[in-house]
Amino acid sequence: MKLHLSLALFLFLSISITAQTDGWHLYTKASEITKILPDDVNTDELHLATDIGYIKYNTTSNTVTDS
Repeated sequence: MKLHLSLALFLFLSISITAQTDGWHLYTKASEITKILPDDVNTDELHLATDIGYIKYNTTSNTVTDS
């Protein structure tokens, strides 16, 4: 019985370690930009409406943040 439990535990852990769920699904990219609007307060920022949500783009530092 101890052998069967050890074998089952080893099999479960080896499958879960080699599973390819390393977070690749979290890094989705926008495939379509539907609207680009300038920011009312900061002239260096653009608001991009995409198919996955809104993105704020800073034109000075070339950085993108989710908003």
